[in-house]
Amino acid sequence: MDPSRRKPRRRKPGEPPFVHPGDDKKLSRALGEEGMDRVASHSAAEWFPHAQKVILRICDLYPGRSATGEQLSNAVRHFYCEPEKPQAWGSLTNWAKRAGLIVLTGERRPMARPSSHGRTTDVYRIVPRPGAGSAYVGPDQPDMFDRTPAIADNA
Repeated sequence: MDPSRRKPRRRKPGEPPFVHPGDDKKLSRALGEEGMDRVASHSAAEWFPHAQKVILRICDLYPGRSATGEQLSNAVRHFYCEPEKPQAWGSLTNWAKRAGLIVLTGERRPMARPSSHGRTTDVYRIVPRPGAGSAYVGPDQPDMFDRTPAIADNA
């Protein structure tokens, strides 16, 4: 029998799970953060700052609302454009989390884009920014998220 097709050994009751000696959660997290920073710096020099401005504006307009990273990226697509590389979306969401603009709610929702095959994604709460005036959203200025049906009003 080919050794690569061998069944893995079953653990005995009470035996701790095997942890590879190279497993290091802190190192893994640090490398992930470094990778996100690299993607942000390598995405088009003009795209990331403009995308950040769109996210800041959304946070000013819709404090307290919940949204997924996919919905935030849809807003950037609507008001600005696509990045050169799709990895920049994760970097943009990570920037918004680090900046304290959004916080995890612990909820997960299925994604809406067909290319995501319905996988689930984290839901974030948009944090009100100090000093950011509340913007008027009324009948003459429709709610941007009305065109993004998956955004919930949790007021």
